Amino acid sequence: MDTTNVTSADLLAQLSTVFESRDALRVTELTNATSLLAAEGTALQAERERLTAKYGETSQQVQDASARLSIQSLQVAYTNADFVRASIPVPAVEEDVFVVYGRILDSTGKPVTGAKVVAASSSGSALANTASKGQGAFELRVPIRPRKKVGKAVATESEAQQQPALDFQIMAVAKGFDRPYTDPEVLTATSQRLAYREIVLPEKASAREKID
Repeated sequence: MDTTNVTSADLLAQLSTVFESRDALRVTELTNATSLLAAEGTALQAERERLTAKYGETSQQVQDASARLSIQSLQVAYTNADFVRASIPVPAVEEDVFVVYGRILDSTGKPVTGAKVVAASSSGSALANTASKGQGAFELRVPIRPRKKVGKAVATESEAQQQPALDFQIMAVAKGFDRPYTDPEVLTATSQRLAYREIVLPEKASAREKID
């Protein structure tokens, strides 16, 4: 490929293709891992039943088998979470937009659908908003603050760099919560960039906050 006339859009398209290929491979790997873990779980359960019949429910052998099953269950849960994460499509990036995507989860790690998700500035104003969909997936497209103009010309690079950074936090309101929850992380919007975040809602939301 001739690189002398490659534009930023070309590079972004290539990068998106790399992400999609990587995620597709990851999904395949996790699908295989899930099948292996399922078979392993069946074998461990059968072994536990055999040991119970031979040594009794309270025996050390059965306790050890139960511990192995518990560890295996955690591995299954982690693998399932990774599978869902890898299955979420990577959003396209664009100029003058910062993309935050990810999932809204409850305190037990289950996905929350239908939650209102807002990118809230330090003043509390909503920069972007959306709603979580299947698997709790959401995508916020935060517009970067427009550059100041000098007459009819766009401000110089040095002048643009002097503008204050656009910081925000992710706020979520879900069914059963009468108060919004604000994730403590402060994100800085950067043009043509994206970030993945999983927002875990506590059992009780923090003090009420107003969304302008």
